Amino acid sequence: MKEASDEIRKLAADLKALTFVLPVYGFFAALGGIPSIAAVERASQNLIGWSNSLGDSTHSGSYRKEIADALKLKVAGLVS
Repeated sequence: MKEASDEIRKLAADLKALTFVLPVYGFFAALGGIPSIAAVERASQNLIGWSNSLGDSTHSGSYRKEIADALKLKVAGLVS
């Protein structure tokens, strides 16, 4: 469980880092080609929440839904 939690936290950090590392991220986000910085922040926060709730099935689904919604992903098994 610890390894999974650590990996999800790493994904959250990597996702958020993209908005800082890519100098033109804001430009492309404004064009609508990629998620906005606010959406990436929301997804990153929910990834951290999901990592904290591993093993607690009552909240993990809501975190996964929020991540998918923020990044506009269609995920089988998640109700919109």
